[in-house]
Amino acid sequence: MRKILVILIMSLVGCRNVQRPVLEVDNPNYKFDTCLSHEKISHVFSLKNIGNADLVISKIHSTCNCTVAFADSIILRPSEKTDLKVEYNPAFFGDTGTVLQKIVLRNNSDSSIIFLTLSGYVRK
Repeated sequence: MRKILVILIMSLVGCRNVQRPVLEVDNPNYKFDTCLSHEKISHVFSLKNIGNADLVISKIHSTCNCTVAFADSIILRPSEKTDLKVEYNPAFFGDTGTVLQKIVLRNNSDSSIIFLTLSGYVRK
């Protein structure tokens, strides 16, 4: 009888909703128009935790030193939003032509790695 009671309690505890953060990005791919090589491109991505537990952004980095990104907040409670500001400087390496810059967000959601992109054309 005691084993049955323990199993019953464990199964009821397991039926509760699992607390998980879920990161939502309005538009993870930003395409800019043609720009000149000396012009900086800035964009703001909107991030939101649509889960039911705190979302922690543990790392933000780009795949190139010519692109920097930072968030207003790295801990988002359920339903909270934050802005991720990104700036791309084509003059850093003298980029011209079609470009694709990637920003990587590491977080504690089931999708622990999120990729954001900036793309467009850079003219001299």
